[in-house]
Amino acid sequence: GNNIAVNAAIATAGGNVSINADSTLSIGATVSTNGGNISFTAPTMNLQSAIGSGAGNIALTADFPWLQGTLSGSGTLSIQPQTPSSIDLGGSDSGEMVFLSENELGNLANGFSAITIGDSNTGISLVGNASFVDPVTLQASAINALGFSLDGSDDASLTRSAGGQITTGNLTSTTQGVNLEASNITTGDIAANGQVLLNSGGTIATGSISTSGQVSGSGTEISTGDIETSGNAELEASGAISAGTISAANVLLSSSGSNISVNAIDAGIGNIVLTSPLGSIQVPGTLSSGLSLFGGSISIEHSGTNPFSLGSASTNGTAGDIGITTDGVTIATRYDSST
Repeated sequence: GNNIAVNAAIATAGGNVSINADSTLSIGATVSTNGGNISFTAPTMNLQSAIGSGAGNIALTADFPWLQGTLSGSGTLSIQPQTPSSIDLGGSDSGEMVFLSENELGNLANGFSAITIGDSNTGISLVGNASFVDPVTLQASAINALGFSLDGSDDASLTRSAGGQITTGNLTSTTQGVNLEASNITTGDIAANGQVLLNSGGTIATGSISTSGQVSGSGTEISTGDIETSGNAELEASGAISAGTISAANVLLSSSGSNISVNAIDAGIGNIVLTSPLGSIQVPGTLSSGLSLFGGSISIEHSGTNPFSLGSASTNGTAGDIGITTDGVTIATRYDSST
């Protein structure tokens, strides 16, 4: 009907509950399905009481959802607008201007197997910091979270998928990983406790990346701050790759059409493989590990009071064999033997 108001409790023994309203849906009493699915659809939706699905899934479709009661379950939760639009997340309550405020996001109880907000036709902007305790995917045509942070704790992994640009501030997932997929990706610092996966059809630009899992990036051009991980660091680009200091179990950087520039690399007893068949490779700082270089032009710059010794474990040398395949190699040292 046009407006639907539910003011008596609904409880099922595993049965589904589905309510569609043409205008406003107001739920003023508890809804519990004990494993059944819950589906609510309306342009305006006011959920004033607790909604629980047990092991069932919850799907909310509304342009203006107001989540005043707790949403709980161990299945999936999806919240999306009814019509293609741009939605805001986080920040303070401001009537219908914020799709899901910080307080409303706080009403998503811990326990969902996965949370999806938005859809492929939705633009998403963070207007304040947002925190989650379950795995969350922001699905959008474009995502803008510049100036704000997206945080995940408990078992919350952070996934952002956009057909267009992802622009964000710092990303933190204290127990899981971070997965970003978009035409272009720009972020602040990324701190995670799992895999960090960056997949772009265009450019990738991040701050520092710190995680316990593998760091993987694929794009046309990649620029990062320092990378610190106990897993591998693998970056692949058709254009240039630049990074700060990389510390990882193994380091594999490949640019098919341009240059690679890294401040320093430490792979412990692992391998370092830098491939740039049409460009140059520059590592002005320390290289620590076995090393393979494949490039059109390779430049290793060194300065300090210790000599640069290829294949040596000395301070500014390498802890393993070095293989170089290139048209030209320049090793510039500024070794002061008098000190």
